[in-house]
Amino acid sequence: MVIRVFVFLLFVLSVGSYFIPLEENPNDKKDKDSPLLIFVDSTMYTLDTESMNRIIFAKKAIRYEDRDVMYDGSLMSKSMDKNNKEIADNLLADLIIKRGDDFKFLNDVKFTRNDYLSLNTDELLYNAKTKIATNTLPFDGTYFDNSLKGEHIYLDLNKYYMKALNTHFEIEIEKKENNNMKFLFAILALTSMLFAATEKLIIDSSHFETNDATGLTVFTGNVKLRKSLDKLNSQKLEIFMPPKSKGKAKEPLKYVATGKVDFEIHSNGKIYKGKGDKVIYNPKKQEYTVIGNGYIKEEVEQRELMGEKIFINQLSGNARVVGKEDKPVRFIINIESGSKKE
Repeated sequence: MVIRVFVFLLFVLSVGSYFIPLEENPNDKKDKDSPLLIFVDSTMYTLDTESMNRIIFAKKAIRYEDRDVMYDGSLMSKSMDKNNKEIADNLLADLIIKRGDDFKFLNDVKFTRNDYLSLNTDELLYNAKTKIATNTLPFDGTYFDNSLKGEHIYLDLNKYYMKALNTHFEIEIEKKENNNMKFLFAILALTSMLFAATEKLIIDSSHFETNDATGLTVFTGNVKLRKSLDKLNSQKLEIFMPPKSKGKAKEPLKYVATGKVDFEIHSNGKIYKGKGDKVIYNPKKQEYTVIGNGYIKEEVEQRELMGEKIFINQLSGNARVVGKEDKPVRFIINIESGSKKE
């Protein structure tokens, strides 16, 4: 009987000990995160069937079981576009962490594409397979030699597409004196062919996106355009440029401002204020078109002009107004009435 009780107790203890968790050896965890290889002044190459498409340099590189960590590193990627032209992307950072196709660039990150796009930030997440880069921190840089600042950038390097939030865009433009009527001078300042002295045009908006393949740049959300004393406000500003002109200075084809458009222009001692549903500028014709509830007021001489469409030619200084049957053209001149003395 005693032997049976002893065997039963031994069985119970055996079963109970099976379910007692064992404490993980801290050395096991340490071994999993121990460096497998350490390189100094390393160069790593990625090859495909046709060429070498990616090179990574690093002052120091450490390979772990699940990642590579590189210090003072850079990634250079080369490819060809549809026109068989070379595209060179360069990424530099103090720290690079690579897991599979995902790269995390941290601290003093610099990105360049050919000679037309450069960005500076402290964080950039990049996937080598999709060629999409994003970040969550502020950035600054240049786009076709124009200054760009913002937050939360998104880059699709395959489609030449870029967007960001809370952007501040500065364009270096040239100014040429012109004695003709200067209407909507803020938009005109975008066109470098009309100016001879350098000035700065600034565009602030909640959202910015551009697509080099289509040639369209769009600013949306509380858009504010400034050049010296001139102002233009709208909810959306579109700049149309020749598509697929990467790496070259782009000459705008058309500007379109929509959504609660209003403007204030200072020119030759006069102040023009106006508004409309849409404002279009054609650089080739040097002509502005105000479409929908067009209104202009010259503050100094107190002249007002209203119509459904207003055309202003920058070369001749002539204005042409078109109305509708239910909205005829209206021209107002405020004159002084004098009293005759007897």
